[in-house]
Amino acid sequence: MKRANAVMFSLLIVLLSIAGCISGEDFDSSSIDQQILDLEEQQELMNDALNEQLLFNAQIQQALADMNTSNSEDYLNLLETIIGIQTNVSSSQAMISSLVIELENLNSSNEDLLTQLNQTQSYLVSLEYDLNITIAELIDEIDWANHTVNWAYMDLNFVDLTSADLKGANLSYANLGSAQMNLVNLTGAKLNYAKLPGVNLYFADISNADLSSAVLGNADLTNAVLVEANLTDVKMTNADLTNADLYGAILTNAQLDGVTWSNTICPDGTNSNDNGNTCVNNL
Repeated sequence: MKRANAVMFSLLIVLLSIAGCISGEDFDSSSIDQQILDLEEQQELMNDALNEQLLFNAQIQQALADMNTSNSEDYLNLLETIIGIQTNVSSSQAMISSLVIELENLNSSNEDLLTQLNQTQSYLVSLEYDLNITIAELIDEIDWANHTVNWAYMDLNFVDLTSADLKGANLSYANLGSAQMNLVNLTGAKLNYAKLPGVNLYFADISNADLSSAVLGNADLTNAVLVEANLTDVKMTNADLTNADLYGAILTNAQLDGVTWSNTICPDGTNSNDNGNTCVNNL
């Protein structure tokens, strides 16, 4: 922003200089040439800053991908190993069962062998049961790894998180100003005190999320789902809630000046179109 102001200020100086030179008798173009050079240098600085921001966005995107991949791959590899063991146990159990049947059919006198096979079979049944529990727990761990991201206090200004799966993520106090978060899954996420001015959240699922004391001024929440979200003390000035669903949401002490209410489902379940194009009286 400082560089942009500097460019505008320099441009104003150039225009004033031109106006002064035209109105006077003498016209010295050397100062204008120098100011043009200065403007070109400042433009290069602005381009460098933009490239740095784009690089940062790319790094954040890669970090998200790496995080989800690294967390889940280890669990998936372990899960595959356990499933392989489970398959071998099932095969062994089937083989022992057939041997037991054959021995019984033959009326074998080898009672020790029969007893040992029965014990082995019982052990395998117990082992298979334990493996099933382990697999269920691993699946829960994989889901947790994919859905839990801790980005509290991080600076994610202008980052592109379109369609990202951030269910249950911790984004408390994070700076997400002007971020692209349309179609993002933020169900159950922690966004308390997060800064989201001008953020694009259209078609985002923010159900049951904690947005208490968050800043959402000028945010685009078109078609967003905010069912039972905690919006206590949220600053939502000039936000667009067209077609949004706020059923059951908590908006205690929310700042709602200039909010666009159009076909919005209010917290009490009514439609803003039936309430004078607003939900301020139906919270």
